[in-house]
Amino acid sequence: MKMKLALLLLPIWCILSIETYAQNTTLDTVITTDTNKAKNVSSPVDTTSSAKKKRAPFERQLRLSTDLYRMIASISYPSRYGYEFMADYTFREDKYLVLEAGYGGGKINYENLKYKTSNGFLKLGIDISMFDKIDNKDWDIILVGFRYGIGVGQRGPATFIVNNPFGIPKSDQVAARNFIAHWGEITAGMRFEVLPRFFAGWNVRAKFFINSGTFDGQVSPNNISGYGKGDQSTSFDFNFYLSYAIRWKA
Repeated sequence: MKMKLALLLLPIWCILSIETYAQNTTLDTVITTDTNKAKNVSSPVDTTSSAKKKRAPFERQLRLSTDLYRMIASISYPSRYGYEFMADYTFREDKYLVLEAGYGGGKINYENLKYKTSNGFLKLGIDISMFDKIDNKDWDIILVGFRYGIGVGQRGPATFIVNNPFGIPKSDQVAARNFIAHWGEITAGMRFEVLPRFFAGWNVRAKFFINSGTFDGQVSPNNISGYGKGDQSTSFDFNFYLSYAIRWKA
């Protein structure tokens, strides 16, 4: 009888033994894992000081420039004149915000056509230095840049004469017209500090008229200061600058 009872209870005992062993094994694993985790957890490290690297002093610069080439060209070619000025500011060590401004115009004095134009312009853009600075005193740059330009002006009354092979030539006049011109530019150039704070440099430019159709069927300005001829959808230009720089610590 006792043997039978033992045999009946044996499966139950086996099941209970297996469950007890499984529970003890799980508990040991958890304890071991937690212990290992505790060993691997290091004390908090203050990374604030290491993350905050001391930034090298950054000297900012405002450079004021005048276009010497444009002044000479105005004397050499009285049919078109212009005066151009530029200011650029280092908002990053290798990037410059640029503002350009100027005024000018031209005149046509042909035998059969006569008129004058004048306008002022503004350009806004950015120049990017192609090379890293050698040190904080290195302000020489070779650059590429982009501009948006707008010119506002007037083409004066245009007087023209139409030859008549069978009679007297006919003279007539086209009324004056105000105009607004928009264009974009891609430019490249360089600036070299020839004396402390004094620079010399040049730019070449490719210009693209945004609203060239504004002069379709009209007498277009022979010179839009800041752009070029009003009847051309593209224009190429050259500037030679003399500059003075104002600097301060950031």
